[in-house]
Amino acid sequence: MQKVSVICQDFSYKCLQGNTEALVEELVYDSRKVVQGSMFFCMVGAKWDGHDFCKEVVEKGATVLVVSKPVEDIPQNVTVILVEDTRKALAYVSA
Repeated sequence: MQKVSVICQDFSYKCLQGNTEALVEELVYDSRKVVQGSMFFCMVGAKWDGHDFCKEVVEKGATVLVVSKPVEDIPQNVTVILVEDTRKALAYVSA
């Protein structure tokens, strides 16, 4: 378990809402694998855009969303982190 501020310390980000002191249990980019306390990385792919799954992953227990574009209607208790490139951000936190 780690704080958002520690996980994101190696890259530039902006906290759009929530708290960077929130604790993260898992790093996830596949909406089907979200568990309580997940940090979900919204990846844009050839067929899917992870931003489209934000509401679903929050319902499954994601407490932090890492996005590359603004998302709407996210509960205030969820931390939303804006980055330039979610793939690059995931690479940094996974290293």
